[in-house]
Formats: sequence, structure tokens, C-alpha cells
Amino acid sequence: MKMKEKIIIILSTHSSYLDICEIFLNLLEINWKDCPFDIVISITGENIMLDGYHCIYNGQNATLPDCLRSACEQAFASHYICVLGDAFIMKKIQTKEIVVILKELINREVEYCNLLPNKVQRKNCKGNNIREIYEKDIYSHSFVSFFASREFIFKQFTLGSTDLDFEEQYLKIAAEASNNHKFDKHYIFVRNVFHIMPGISKGLWDWKVYRYLKRNYPDINVECRKKLGIKETIRGKIISLIQPRINPKLRFKIKTFLREYLNMNFTAKY
Repeated sequence: MKMKEKIIIILSTHSSYLDICEIFLNLLEINWKDCPFDIVISITGENIMLDGYHCIYNGQNATLPDCLRSACEQAFASHYICVLGDAFIMKKIQTKEIVVILKELINREVEYCNLLPNKVQRKNCKGNNIREIYEKDIYSHSFVSFFASREFIFKQFTLGSTDLDFEEQYLKIAAEASNNHKFDKHYIFVRNVFHIMPGISKGLWDWKVYRYLKRNYPDINVECRKKLGIKETIRGKIISLIQPRINPKLRFKIKTFLREYLNMNFTAKY
């Protein structure tokens, strides 16, 4: 099944994560053998390339959004599937289903669509593949894996901006929103049709993903990195379960208190 509009997959990464990107690409080749889209790898850090792939080097100090913009400038398409190297595709992808869904996104003139569902804030969307994102939704905008129009990428990601800037922008909107308006042409998947599992936290393996890869893909070497400690893993799971369930304004107040009075650090301000 062919698509009229051209779509390219962009993998933005730092050179220190190329070992992880190789695992991403191995899983992609195993689970999406008939992938109809070209792949571009856009790299910051050291000038290291992956053999057999279209790689773009952006210098030592480029941010991940800089890598994304650079890839769009050098590889023209109307839309892009944008992923980080640890957004592993863990199961077989049904290409016909993906093409139908992406056509739906293009027909709706979607500008941004998060590929990874937000299970906590999943609304009643029976029979749908995607749903609209509301201003009060948190963690529904992510840089890890998303589908976007060319126009959105150049409008959203200015030179020198970071992936954290992008996610904090929408967390701030949620924390300050007085009405639950919808974002225009911003969507999120209801089902994980790409079977994505982010597998790296603070440069280390997530335990769940590590075990899954060891069990289901024994030929893939996952010993290139250490695993996240048990204490950090439990802490991260608790935070991931609690944060999305707290009102955004209250969550911001709690974070501010913990930061100022208990010297606790959080990746995102909001």
C-alpha cells in the first residue's frame, strides 16, 4: 500500500548512544522487515557514523532538536516519524495497519502525534487509533517518539532548543491552564501500534526492558551498559505512577516545595 505523501524516519541521537541505536536498528530490522520508509540518523557529539545508514553529523554541541531540524533540511518529506535510539520496537509491526493510520493522521492535517499512549490519561476512545490532546493533559507531549509535519518541526524547534524545553513547554501549559481546551491538530495514540518501549534511563538500562530483551532477543547484546539500580528503579516507577494522577497545578507546588526546602532535584520544573 503506497502513500502519496513522503514520510521519513529520523533517529536523533548523541554519539555516546550509538550502541543503543544499533540495538534499535536491529530490532527495527527484525520487527519491521517491510518498513516502507527511509531512515536518517542525525548525530551530535563525536563524528561517528553507522555503516549502511544515511547519517548526518551536526557537530559536538548540537541539541537533539538541532539534529532533527538538520535532518529535515537535508532529507525532504512532508511528514516525519521522529524517534530517539532507545524507543525500541519490541514486537512485529503490521505495515498495512501503520500505513492506514498514518494516512488518517495526514488526512486530519495532524501537526504532532505522540506515538506512545498515555495510559493514565487515556480517555474513552473505543474504536479510535488516536485522540486529541487537551491542555491539562500531562506527559502527552514527548520527544521520545512522535509523528509530525515538516512545518511543525521548524515552527516548534528553534535552533539551540532542547528536548527538555519542548516537554516543559507543555507541562507549563498544563500547570497554568484554567480551561481544558484542546490543542489544535495535536494528537496521541490510544494503542501502542508501534510496540515502543523506551529502555534507557539516566544512561542505564531499564530493568523491565533489559529482561524483555534478554528473554526474547538472546542474539542481541545488551551487556554494553549497566542496569539502573533497584532503588532508582523503584523510585522512578513510583514517580511515574503518582505524577500523572496529581492535578498539574498541585504537582508544580509540590515540586517547588520539595526543591526549595528539601533540595530534591527533578528533571522537569513542572
